[in-house]
Amino acid sequence: MLRSPLAVSFTTRLRVTEGTVRARFPSAPLFPMRQAFSLCETVIALGIVAFGLVSLLGLMPVGLSTFRSAMDASISSAIVQQVVSDLQQSDAESVQGTVLYFDDQAGQKDSASGALYFVNVVSPGGTPTSIPGGETSHLAKVLVEIVKNPQGLPLERDGEGRVVKKPELTIWCHPVFLSTANG
Repeated sequence: MLRSPLAVSFTTRLRVTEGTVRARFPSAPLFPMRQAFSLCETVIALGIVAFGLVSLLGLMPVGLSTFRSAMDASISSAIVQQVVSDLQQSDAESVQGTVLYFDDQAGQKDSASGALYFVNVVSPGGTPTSIPGGETSHLAKVLVEIVKNPQGLPLERDGEGRVVKKPELTIWCHPVFLSTANG
């Protein structure tokens, strides 16, 4: 039995359209395309995008303050390392009241102009230092105070020589043990 080309074309078209008879409209697409989004879909999509952006903007201050405190801690550590290495080469009794100045990159400065961090060295002096094995007179406990002073306010000291805390100042205290033994 011979098939006509028209019959072959019709059966092929039936197989391609997966059971849908398209004999009347052979040029119709297999999957009808939508022309646009509805207003409701657009408003919902914009609401989701706006919620995400507002959430990201809300996290910015938290991230910036965390970054700022991490930078302060890093610079404070670098300053303490510099000061301790200088103090280990000097006599523990002569460091009382030493004030050093540092910029925002932990670089030491000669004067307070342009300095962001001020280092105050407090040495109680005269008393033996308590350590887990007892007391010793060959170690001196020295307190290194690092003061972040962005406004450049004058620093006030209490009776022990420590910097008086003010709301504008950030103060880190680092106890350091120095050898007092000569030789």
